[in-house]
Amino acid sequence: HATDAAPGVRGEWLIELTDDGFAVRPEHTDGATVELRGPMTELMLAFYRRLPLTSDEVEVRGDRSFLEFWLERATFG
Repeated sequence: HATDAAPGVRGEWLIELTDDGFAVRPEHTDGATVELRGPMTELMLAFYRRLPLTSDEVEVRGDRSFLEFWLERATFG
């Protein structure tokens, strides 16, 4: 959840594990296993493991260990 998204711009994405890997779509859902919130730049830095999940710049809600597990195995770009 990008907390600094411009008005009218979707700042939330749902990432789901599938049989083929994972799927990403612009969507908000209640009851996610884990949620990562913060400004977009810091979210991307966290995804690329350039910013620790313990940083005050991002907030993890839910199962942090699941997010850590996923980030260890996911590749971007």
